[in-house]
Amino acid sequence: MHRIDTSTAQKDKFGSGKNGFTGGNPQTGELPTALDQDFFDSLQEEICGVIEGGGIALAKADHGQLLKALKAMFPVSSLFGNKLTASGYQKLPGGLVLQWINSIAPEGVTSSSVALPVAFSNQTLIAYICDAITAGSPNNFNLAWSINTTTKSSISWVSTTPGVGSFTVLAIGF
Repeated sequence: MHRIDTSTAQKDKFGSGKNGFTGGNPQTGELPTALDQDFFDSLQEEICGVIEGGGIALAKADHGQLLKALKAMFPVSSLFGNKLTASGYQKLPGGLVLQWINSIAPEGVTSSSVALPVAFSNQTLIAYICDAITAGSPNNFNLAWSINTTTKSSISWVSTTPGVGSFTVLAIGF
C-alpha cells in the first residue's frame, strides 16, 4: 500500500510525508489530484488480499466481502469470549481475563482449591476471596488466597476456621 504520490497530490495533508487528495480549486487554478494506476492497483490488492486471506473468493456483485473476511479472521467470540454465569469469566482486550467462582468450603476443611472456569494461559496475577452470604451474618472464615499452591487452572485458599460456608473468588490473570 502507498499514499497517493502523483504530481497533483496534496502534499503533507495528513502530516509530514503523508499526502492526500484534493478536489482542486478552479478559481486559483489548482488542479484536483490526478489518480494513477499504481495507487489504484495498490488499493485493490491490499483489499483483495484481506478478502482472500479470509478464505473468501472474490465476487464482483458482493459488496460485503471485506467485512465478511474480517469477521472470519477475527471472530468477536475468540477475542472477547465470556461465560456470564454464577461462576464464569470475561476475556478483555490485551489478554487479561477476569474470572469469578462461587463455591462452598466443606465442613472441617481449612484449605483446598477451586477450579477456574478457564485456565489462564500464563499466570494468575491476583485472586481475592471473601465470604458470600445470602442471609444472616458472615461466617468469619478468614479466607485468604494461597499464592504458592495456585495454578493456571485453579485458585487455592486457606482459612483459619474450619467449617461449611459459601465464598466467592475473583481472579485476574492472562
